[in-house]
Amino acid sequence: MRNWIIATFATALISVGTPLGAFSPAPQQEQSQAQSQQDEQSFTGCLAKGSGDGKFVLKTEQGNIMVYGSPDLAKHVGHTVTVTAKKGASGFEVTSVKEVAASCKE
Repeated sequence: MRNWIIATFATALISVGTPLGAFSPAPQQEQSQAQSQQDEQSFTGCLAKGSGDGKFVLKTEQGNIMVYGSPDLAKHVGHTVTVTAKKGASGFEVTSVKEVAASCKE
């Protein structure tokens, strides 16, 4: 009788413990999300057409930055924008763009 109670109790603990563990986030996943956010940078400047399809130049006070990757960029050429981007192979890959002004300061 005692063994039956222990076996039943152990089975109940395993049954309850397994689903609870399944819902906890994986530490590796949390680290990769945090790293991704750390890799993103924001820049504000005047957006100009770049040298190739889908490539643009963001003219900031610190200098020119090559940006690409967002289909929204083309409609913001000649505007002051703030982009959030990650360092890519040929400049910065834009993850978001927000218009600051409909024109650029000269």
